[in-house]
Amino acid sequence: MPDFEKLAFPSDNHLVMETAVRDCAIESVVVYADRAQVKRKVPVALATGRNEVVVYGLSDCVDQNSIR
Repeated sequence: MPDFEKLAFPSDNHLVMETAVRDCAIESVVVYADRAQVKRKVPVALATGRNEVVVYGLSDCVDQNSIR
C-alpha cells in the first residue's frame, strides 16, 4: 500500500488519484471480429491545477492510443 500523503501530493504539488480497472463500472461493450471495445466509467474527484489519474489492471493488449 503506497503512502497516501506521498501519493496524493507528490513533490510538484499535483493531485494523483489511483483506481483499479476492476472497480470501474462498465458502460458498454462492443465485440468485433478482431477486438472488443469496453467503455468504463472512472470516478474521479479533480482539484484545481494539475491532476493525474492512474488506472491499474489494464490488459497488456490495450491500445494505449485508445484510452481517453
